[in-house]
Amino acid sequence: MSGSKKWLNVLQEWRARFTHYLTRRNRAEKALRESEARFRRLAENAPDIIYRSRLAPTYGFDYISPAITDIIGYTPEEYYADPGLIFRVLHPDDRPWIESLVESFAQSPPSSVPPINTRWIRKDGAVIWTEHRLTIVHDVENGIVAAEGIMRDITERVRAVEALRESEERFRQLVENLQDALILYDTKASKMLYANPYTAEILGVPLEKLLTHDSAEILRRFIHPEDRQRLRSALAQSARARKEGKPGISNLEFRICRPDGQIRWLYQCSYPAQAKDAPSSLVYTILSDITERKRLEEQFRQSQKMEAVGRLAAGVAHEFNNLLTIIMGYVSLAAAELPAGGTVRQDFEQVRKAGEQATSLVRQLLAFSRRQALQSRVLDLNEVVRHLEKMLQRLIGEDVELATALAPDLWQVKTDPGQIEQVLMNLVLNALDAMPRGGRVTLETANAMLSKAYVRAHLKIQPGPYVMLAVSDTGVGMDRETQARIFEPFFTTKPVGEGTGLGLATVYGIVIQSNGHISVDSEPGRGTTFKIYLPRVNKAVETVERAPALPVETPRETETLLVVEDEMAVRHMMRRALRQRGYTVLETSAPVEAIRLCKQHAGHISLLITDIVMPEMTGIDLAERLAKLRPEIKTLYISGYPTQAIAHHGVLKPGVIFLQKPFTPDTLAQKVREVLNTAQKTNPLQGNVQAADPHRARF
Repeated sequence: MSGSKKWLNVLQEWRARFTHYLTRRNRAEKALRESEARFRRLAENAPDIIYRSRLAPTYGFDYISPAITDIIGYTPEEYYADPGLIFRVLHPDDRPWIESLVESFAQSPPSSVPPINTRWIRKDGAVIWTEHRLTIVHDVENGIVAAEGIMRDITERVRAVEALRESEERFRQLVENLQDALILYDTKASKMLYANPYTAEILGVPLEKLLTHDSAEILRRFIHPEDRQRLRSALAQSARARKEGKPGISNLEFRICRPDGQIRWLYQCSYPAQAKDAPSSLVYTILSDITERKRLEEQFRQSQKMEAVGRLAAGVAHEFNNLLTIIMGYVSLAAAELPAGGTVRQDFEQVRKAGEQATSLVRQLLAFSRRQALQSRVLDLNEVVRHLEKMLQRLIGEDVELATALAPDLWQVKTDPGQIEQVLMNLVLNALDAMPRGGRVTLETANAMLSKAYVRAHLKIQPGPYVMLAVSDTGVGMDRETQARIFEPFFTTKPVGEGTGLGLATVYGIVIQSNGHISVDSEPGRGTTFKIYLPRVNKAVETVERAPALPVETPRETETLLVVEDEMAVRHMMRRALRQRGYTVLETSAPVEAIRLCKQHAGHISLLITDIVMPEMTGIDLAERLAKLRPEIKTLYISGYPTQAIAHHGVLKPGVIFLQKPFTPDTLAQKVREVLNTAQKTNPLQGNVQAADPHRARF
């Protein structure tokens, strides 16, 4: 082959190769342009900001995607023209550390950078959060350091995380400050996994110790022995229900014995954990301390029982009042006709004494049932204590010390002084019975403010200022069972025949009727303290002069009396007793008949003696009717019902003259003479007792 042909072949080969090269290069350039176009379209249409910025030797953006306008509010052109704008729109709290970070990247480019979260101030003033994922590019040859990355708007995510954190914090505070115990319990492992702080307060054991106890240990150490089996059965039943796919919710009440000796009632509600993928052995338990509720329920039951017994006692007392009026009245009439010193008269005297004892018992029943009529006035309890102190000294004997601690600035109260003296006497006698070997009795007075927290724990008492009267002894004390019953009538710890069991019942009735409150604090071997709280009144102390008793005398003139009494035996006794003293007596058992007699009788009728509770109309209504017929007539009310029919809120109206059954002929005659001798009559239309309908009353 000639040389020229050889070179021609070489040229053709090189030409083919060059053509192939150019084709490949054109294809590569086209592919690059297409790739750049695709990535530009991706970058410009991406919801995230894609950028490249130089960090050194000078700072500035080489590229920034249009998404920055949607996210931060400024256009790419604004950032190209003003590279420092990116730092000025940073949140003031983030600007210092971001500037420091960029400077460190420029000086010492890191190999990798973790995600960076920053806040920005949008052009419209809103604050947003973004997440940066970037790479530091270091062109050593040209000395260029650049950052390439993606910036994503995570404002909603940050807000959601913050809301979740705040929600978790709220629920954490709620659970940790909950006034109930909340426990997460693993029944399989027999262990508490979580317990809020109140759990330790209820059980009286630190949380760290509680979380180490297993189920059997908790039952053994804390659950009251009488409730353990019942609790085990309830928990086993709930576990079986959960295995069968049922809710397995348990609700029960039980007692716990705390390490400090307190016994508390708890209400438990347990239910399985409902969290996704939670083991079936996880159970939530809520424990509520219901000790106060149980105590209030017991107080309410006791109050209801005392109220029922009180109504029964009042009814019994009324019947006995009529019977005792008959017994004592006829005994007095019969004894008056017998020679003095005779055996029969002595027998009648024993019957009379027994009647007086029965009368005393009836009065105690009425005091307990709060059906007696109080003669209340404003007084100083210190004066009541001082008045009784000398008599009590003689009563208690030499082996018992009587001490007083009287507040010098004591507030006033409004109550019946005679009844308060009875209260003190009964409490001191009760204290003496508790100190057979001697001891110390202390009478104390003080001003007291009963808080809302205190009254929430006691029924039928209002918060506010009270005067406290306390009687304390150093005697044998009482257990809780005895304390729960001490105010019940006829309950006594004395041997049979040595006590009626009405002393403290009388105290209770008088205090409650005086709108007061009584509490007892006692433990076996540590004595007893009774505290009585009476409401304070802002009035001056009232003094009452006692009028001398009028002697029973023969009437100075023959007066005509109208007796209206539906109990025949009582009416006949009254008629006989009054006629023996010279009175003319008109009698009837019915109010309607009394009105007829009043119309038909031609002479003067000086006095109406009427029972209050009668079938046709009340004695008060009868007196009002007769006052219209005979304005000069006076009225003496009698009744065995010292209740709403004769008193308004337990206090007799001034000017109303009332004789309580039982009474003797002498007492009746004295009261009649007292009414007839009064200078001014009592107008039954003014000052009569405003009472509820006695026919609706239940005694």
